[in-house]
Amino acid sequence: MVWVNYSCRGAGATGRIAAMQKCDVIDYFGSQAEVGCALGISKQAVQKWPERVPKGSSAELHILTGGKLAHRPEDYTGDTA
Repeated sequence: MVWVNYSCRGAGATGRIAAMQKCDVIDYFGSQAEVGCALGISKQAVQKWPERVPKGSSAELHILTGGKLAHRPEDYTGDTA
């Protein structure tokens, strides 16, 4: 598996790369509209995401990009959504 070296924020104090971030997804696709198109959702839906990409979208983006954007299930441990 290839993990993207996230550009909009680096590893934290632990040296660990954080969950997939919205800014990295937008950088990869070029715009919020293109992210929405790839996922079959509106750009407004993408705008409403928190900085950490929602779990389901993260998993789907991982598949759509052939792993270039990495979904890490362990980053969502304890999430109720």
